[in-house]
Amino acid sequence: MTDTLLRPLPRSLDPLFDESIIGYLLRLAFRLGISPQRLATLTGLAAGHHRRSLAAFALASHVAPAGQRAFAHATRLTSAETANLFLSVFGERYASTAAPTTTRWTSLNPHESWLFTRSTRYCPECLAGTGTEIERLFGGPWRKTWRLPVVFACIPHRRLLEHQCPACQQPVQEQRSTAVLRWNDASLHPLRCRFLTRSNPSDPTTVCEHWLPDQPPPAVALSSPLLDLQHRFLTALDPAHTRKAESLGTPTTSRHYFKDVQLISYLIRATWPLAHDFVPNEPLATTLDTYIREQQEKALRSAKKRLSTARGFKVTHKAPPLQASVTAALLATADQLLRLNSPRDLVRTFEQLIASDRPRPDQPLWQNPALPRTQLGCTEGLLDALRSIAQIQIRSLAGRRTTTGRGRWTR
Repeated sequence: MTDTLLRPLPRSLDPLFDESIIGYLLRLAFRLGISPQRLATLTGLAAGHHRRSLAAFALASHVAPAGQRAFAHATRLTSAETANLFLSVFGERYASTAAPTTTRWTSLNPHESWLFTRSTRYCPECLAGTGTEIERLFGGPWRKTWRLPVVFACIPHRRLLEHQCPACQQPVQEQRSTAVLRWNDASLHPLRCRFLTRSNPSDPTTVCEHWLPDQPPPAVALSSPLLDLQHRFLTALDPAHTRKAESLGTPTTSRHYFKDVQLISYLIRATWPLAHDFVPNEPLATTLDTYIREQQEKALRSAKKRLSTARGFKVTHKAPPLQASVTAALLATADQLLRLNSPRDLVRTFEQLIASDRPRPDQPLWQNPALPRTQLGCTEGLLDALRSIAQIQIRSLAGRRTTTGRGRWTR
């Protein structure tokens, strides 16, 4: 399919600020009275890709240049407006969103990178829109930044993002296998929950259809420190921002900084509760502790089936938490550690924590700190510090004569 073979659509829409390609397809399809699946076909998004990618939620990240050109022609958007609908616009600053280096479609695995491809977070008040006629009819934007784990809060509305429908308690816009739920439904409004529900096993499935903006504002506004942290993350993502980020006392690029954030977040979870005292406040510490304990139990149950804990622990702690409150606690703790003055300070801190730690029988994860290879790409200072911390752990474990085997940091 080429650009010249496509007929422009009879009507289109201007993209909203920070709108994702998925949100744009939902709004425009509803306006045209066709399904998002059909709209993706008519606008040429499949150009250069396998047909299955039309129903893949990883579409939110990137499509081939031919597909983008065809889409811009069919929707009467500029090339810049079209490119800005995809997460790959952040590729220079956030490595997980970078466009693939080949023209062949490659879907993204949410367990291999810090990117939500199977569902999204959202702010109900942003979805309600700003009161314009277009947003009153078709809803506010499904923002593309909501698919980045480092975006956990809405600054204008001073609230954590949601990730579930309050009615059916399922992740919103969830992808099952390769298909978006109700991706071929032409009747659903963009702001209604698309999850299939069943009241009992004998009933046919029905769509939840809960109106997602219909949620009260939080009783307590989000604290200023977390809003400040979110603001710094958004600034580091902004292409117009030229100031260097800083990690362990050294200026670095946003791309390397976010890799440091991911890697130190992995270290926090894999060695928990060593970093407990670095969580900014007790409510956040409780939230993070509860989440990590649940993940530990899940990993241990999986380990019993495969007779090995290393892979289960590693996979468990690579996946970013979908719940925004957990992410806020984790990233705030990571930020506290990365704001130390130097890699040497980080090593000394963990050396003291390891020396004073008394592992419990139900909390063995830190004994297996195997580093996921896909998480590398961080600053050299942090990588050197992690090697030193690993050696300290190994010596400590050897002294305690553990029977679980030695973990190792791998490059």
